[in-house]
Amino acid sequence: MSNHNMRKLAFVLSTGPGSITDLSGKSVLIHSMDTVPQEKIEKKSNLLLESLLPNNNNNEKSQLFWFKEKSESQSENLYVSIRSEIFPKNHICTKCRRVFDYSDYRIKRRDDPISLIDIIRGINQNIQENNKFNNKKLGRIDYVFCLFCSDEKIIKNAQVNFRDPNFQSSLIEFHKKVIKMQPFRHVGICDKGHIFDIDLFFHTHINNKSCDSRTDLTIDRSYKKLICKACNQEADIKEILYRGKFHKQRYQWLHKQDTQEECDSLNIQTALRGDKKVWYPINRTGLKLLDEKILNGKEEIKNQIDKLYSDVVRSNGNPNVLKKQIETNYLKEIDKFIALYYAKERSTSDKKLWIDISESDIRKVEYELLTEKNSTENDNSYEIINEVSLLNSELSNFIKKITRIDKLELDFTIIGLNRLGSELFDHGQKPPEAIPITVLDRYPMVKINIEGFFIKFDAEQFALWSKKNSEYIENLENSLFENLQRKKNIVISDDKSDLIEFYLLHSISHYLMSKLAFTSGYNVMSLRERLYFFPGVRGIMIHTTDGDEEGSMGGIAFNSSIPRMEKLFNELYPSLRQCSNDPTCLHDRPKGNNSNFAACYACLVLPETSCEFMNSYLDRNTLIGNGKDNKPSGFFSNYTHKEI
Repeated sequence: MSNHNMRKLAFVLSTGPGSITDLSGKSVLIHSMDTVPQEKIEKKSNLLLESLLPNNNNNEKSQLFWFKEKSESQSENLYVSIRSEIFPKNHICTKCRRVFDYSDYRIKRRDDPISLIDIIRGINQNIQENNKFNNKKLGRIDYVFCLFCSDEKIIKNAQVNFRDPNFQSSLIEFHKKVIKMQPFRHVGICDKGHIFDIDLFFHTHINNKSCDSRTDLTIDRSYKKLICKACNQEADIKEILYRGKFHKQRYQWLHKQDTQEECDSLNIQTALRGDKKVWYPINRTGLKLLDEKILNGKEEIKNQIDKLYSDVVRSNGNPNVLKKQIETNYLKEIDKFIALYYAKERSTSDKKLWIDISESDIRKVEYELLTEKNSTENDNSYEIINEVSLLNSELSNFIKKITRIDKLELDFTIIGLNRLGSELFDHGQKPPEAIPITVLDRYPMVKINIEGFFIKFDAEQFALWSKKNSEYIENLENSLFENLQRKKNIVISDDKSDLIEFYLLHSISHYLMSKLAFTSGYNVMSLRERLYFFPGVRGIMIHTTDGDEEGSMGGIAFNSSIPRMEKLFNELYPSLRQCSNDPTCLHDRPKGNNSNFAACYACLVLPETSCEFMNSYLDRNTLIGNGKDNKPSGFFSNYTHKEI
């Protein structure tokens, strides 16, 4: 095991616990935050985000932690040292084409008692002692080298005692001249979360189990066939990858959980180590709009929830009944959230009910706070928000409020992972269960200071538009509902009008991001949407995805002014009237898991990092359609005074 530096945001979003990532000349498995020493982290609070953490098995609350700042340099603080191990264990020599598990103690030269893994550990131990003794920083061996192609003399020289005066020069020569091996391309995975090496030797010798020469297994340069030079047994790699016989695996990335266990999964597959189905994170995000001070003076709500909780436990113990009563008893979203927060705390302590707070609950609170705030500005605060006046603007026909966000904290965490599926790709099926990424109930949090704007659309105008297109909506394919992604931060009813309104809102968001890429100073991959879609609620936040301690350049917030916003919507028709992929794009219909109508990479489809819904549910006809040829009438037809 070793440490390597990675960006904090990447640890949460793209290469987190349980993932495989390629570094220079090696492939590593990232360990959990459980392996990070306590002195290197500190507890942080984001009330909205903290409420989304899973219920744990202890009586203590799950907690958010972030990495302590190392220095005054902001650039250095973007990175953190994370524990990792070389994975997969199977490696291929680029010279002799041998393939073997380097951690196997049977991998050694003939008549040599020391195995490859013992040699690597012995040299690293010498390096560690030398660094302590001479106060030097000699590099560890964090790669795999071929024991059979590398010069034996060079290896012997590197194994001398660290006090030897030639140790440092021998080590430098070792790093330069040994033959480094490449990691095997495939790994085994299952939906329970296990990840493991494929036993290539076992599968090659199914018909000759008497052979024990593990150092003579080779792979041809076409990566199609395994050949044992000792017994001449051959095996087709494709057959091995689809044979699917694996057992006794472990969760290597979790702290204090290295014991092997029988894998009882019925869904075991092999995959390329960089494939998305090997690791898909379950992330949660929350704006820093609330802190724990909001709970002060809310003892009345706490007492009400304690009584309500006890009544539900005595009657039938159904958590849905409790949530429904909270929805009925409290009008303001902030009060509903506080009630749910206290109910979840109570359920964590006595474990008689399991109360979960969903992302849609959090989005409702965010929406209420963003729409109620007029202006806040404090240099020492985490937010600088200002309302933009819509007086005498045509935008007021369909927009109720625009909020300029000069600085706001957005926090990310990872609460689990999926293999062989994800909560985004569950078309018509039950979402896969989250695989835990921690045994200590601590979850890594990363904050970024964003800037952007928030638009509150007139939900009544959306409803009038969908009513105008009632005939088109009635003819929509039922399969769109069957494949509807179970994304938990929006609420779409079974009413087809709801679905087409979501198409409209999502398409507006993508149009704005594509235009802002030309006017804000950011490329489109640096922008992200945050949608608010609930009964009577239609809202969009466009914000940056990265920023320093002071925020960012202000290019997105600058575009929230009325003249700039009017320009964006005035250019909507000429920008979307024609696509370079027309007429194919214009007349496209959903097929299979694709839920898009008229949308492609030349018009509305953006990089996946910018979209909350993986580029699903888009249709430019909802913006500027003509209502003919089985297309809806565009929402902005009257505003632009033009139609396709």
